[in-house]
Amino acid sequence: MRDVRTLLPRPRTWDLTAKTLAAVVLVGSVARVLLHRGVGYSPADEAVYARYACFLTQEGLGGYPAMVQGYLVSPEAHLYPSPARWGFLLPGAAASEALGCGPASIAWLSTLSGIAMLCVIALFARRHLPGQVAVIATVFVASSPLQLIVGRRALGDELLGFVVVLAWWALWSHARRGTPLSWGLACLTLVLGFGVKEIFFLAMPAVVVPLLWERWRHRPTRRVVAADLALLMLPVLINGLIVAALARSWSADIEMLQAIASTTNAAYPATYMAGPIHRLPVDLMLVSPALTFLALVSLGLLLDRGASLHRILAISALMGLLPYAVVDAQSLRLVVAAETFIAILAAWGLATLLRTPRRLNTLAVGTVVVWNTWMVWTLSLRGEIYDPVTEELVRILGMTP
Repeated sequence: MRDVRTLLPRPRTWDLTAKTLAAVVLVGSVARVLLHRGVGYSPADEAVYARYACFLTQEGLGGYPAMVQGYLVSPEAHLYPSPARWGFLLPGAAASEALGCGPASIAWLSTLSGIAMLCVIALFARRHLPGQVAVIATVFVASSPLQLIVGRRALGDELLGFVVVLAWWALWSHARRGTPLSWGLACLTLVLGFGVKEIFFLAMPAVVVPLLWERWRHRPTRRVVAADLALLMLPVLINGLIVAALARSWSADIEMLQAIASTTNAAYPATYMAGPIHRLPVDLMLVSPALTFLALVSLGLLLDRGASLHRILAISALMGLLPYAVVDAQSLRLVVAAETFIAILAAWGLATLLRTPRRLNTLAVGTVVVWNTWMVWTLSLRGEIYDPVTEELVRILGMTP
């Protein structure tokens, strides 16, 4: 009789690429946990998030309407984060309940979001990129200066970047599969994105790039179908319903959005977040010079080589930066997702340029990691940068007297 064990599926074994990716994720996660310590938190947005979370910890969801009304009646409060960001405030309340009230508890959300980002990128790279490119891309994201800097702060930007990348992957998967499950997962990620931060709408052009790309390539009519339109519109409605339920007011979401819009000409954004359309690429060159340079080289390589995925990543990176320049919201902490696409593109470019010998490739990757580490130490550990805007970057880097 045939041994029944031969009929059972054989367990999958990890190859060298999978083991290397796991090691990179582990090292990157440990680095993020270690960097969580010794942060001097700002009395501005970080303190506001901490107060919101502490209030919800004490009052529960029943206190949400009072928090919303307190925000709406105070014009000074409109300069700071609004209670409409339930996707960050509710996890923040859970963190405060577990770890105590204060910015340090909220900052754990950023730290854990950075680790989640690293895990997602490793999984994505393992499935969709060649082995060498997958490892280099994960190493670049693990050592990303921007993510390591933002991941230390008690702000929602690292979580937002993670959700944007997750939504991007979900829409790409849905465009290729087109199942009800893929549609539902994509819709869920979009709802969460709008819940984390209302500025998620500026990331939508980057998020929808893979969906539009696949529709253009594979559909004879080259049109977005009704289900796609519903996917892009329904999350906004669902988010509004969630805010209305929490605030117990149908108009609360609109009123808070109007309050936020009223501060577009406030002193801080007008002084520190405005500028020419090329400001964000320049700031990226200041914070992540190695990754940005390699990504620019990769754009040249895409002219005559590169798969469809690489072109999607390039367009997504561009669309992840452009909307913020148009509305003068030019701070690198808002474009974590775009920098992630840039890191993957840089990995492909480096692997394409240095196919052989392998030792030279390893040396190049090591050089980038060391450079990234130096940037983190200079800007965050020594410079204690809070918001990586141009003025702060050039000051800490000693580029101005």
